[in-house]
Parts: sequence; structure tokens; C-alpha cells
Amino acid sequence: MNQNTKTSNFLNTIDKYAQRQKAQIEEEVEQIRKKKIEQATEEGLQDAYKLIQNEISQKKIELLTEYAQKEQKARVELFSLRRKIIFDIETAVKERITAFTQTERYREKLLEYSEELDAFFGGAASVVYLSSKDMNMRSEIEGIIRNSSVQEDSSIQLGGLKGYCKEKRIIADNTYEAKLNDAMKHFIEKSALEVV
Repeated sequence: MNQNTKTSNFLNTIDKYAQRQKAQIEEEVEQIRKKKIEQATEEGLQDAYKLIQNEISQKKIELLTEYAQKEQKARVELFSLRRKIIFDIETAVKERITAFTQTERYREKLLEYSEELDAFFGGAASVVYLSSKDMNMRSEIEGIIRNSSVQEDSSIQLGGLKGYCKEKRIIADNTYEAKLNDAMKHFIEKSALEVV
């Protein structure tokens, strides 16, 4: 073999080696590039995921706040409506009681209550309280309830009577205020109109 051929073969061998090295380096560079792209993509996805999670959390907070405000407003409206219903019913009942106290039947009822108080106190000394509008029945009531004195009580507005027996340490309240109060409590409990 001549020198030129040897040199040419040597150069071809070096060129092939250089080509292989170049290809190997290019492949390593491509792998590094792919890896970097994958890392960047993964980091981008993680950042996007975090951003989405933050957005979701923020939206949840906004929705919960809005819901809480609407619920509070509805509760206030419900509370006001319940109070109005209770007030309207109580006002209507008071009007009916006031109309009833103008009748002869009310006078008879007041005398019945007096008989009940007399039996309850059993003749022990007592004080009986009436509204100012019922003081005209003072002597009749004192005649029914033994050992009693009748006094005016400005807290009795609707009617009825109440008594106190010091000896027995008992109070009997047969006023329409007490009856209305008890009836309204019962009504509110049974009708689910309790204002909490």
C-alpha cells in the first residue's frame, strides 16, 4: 500500500471516529435538551397546578363568603317576618280580649275567677289586684274572696285578676296578660315561629 492510501485510510478512520464522536455528542446534547424540556414542562405544570389550586381556593372562599352573606340576609328577613307575624297575632288577640272585657260575660268570668281564688286561698288573708277599669267590681270581689282587700294594679292592662296570700306564700295570676303570655309561648313553640 502506498503512502497516500495509508494516509487516506488513516484520515478516513479519523473522520469516521470524529463522525461517531460528533453523533454521540449530538445525541447527548439532544438527551440533555429533552431532559431540560421535560424538567421545564414539569415545573411549568407544577406552577400551573399551584396557580389553579390557588384560584380554586380563592373561588371557594368567595363563594362561601357570598353564601354566608346570603344566608345571614335570609335569616334576618325570616327573623323580621316571624316577629311581624307574632306581633300581628298578639295585637289581634289583645283587641279581641279588649272587646271581650266590655261584655257581661267578662264580668261573670271575673266573678268566677274570684270564687277560684277564694277556694285557692282557703279564707286566709289575701290581697287581690285588679286593673283600674275593673275597680268598679271591688265590693263584689271582696264579698266573694273571704278575708281579702282589693287594690288597683297598673300592670294589669287587659283584665283579669291576681292575688297574693302572705300566710300561704302563694301568688295566683289569673290576668289576661299571663294567659296571653302563656298562649303565645305555646303558639310559638307549636307553630315553629320561635325567634332565635
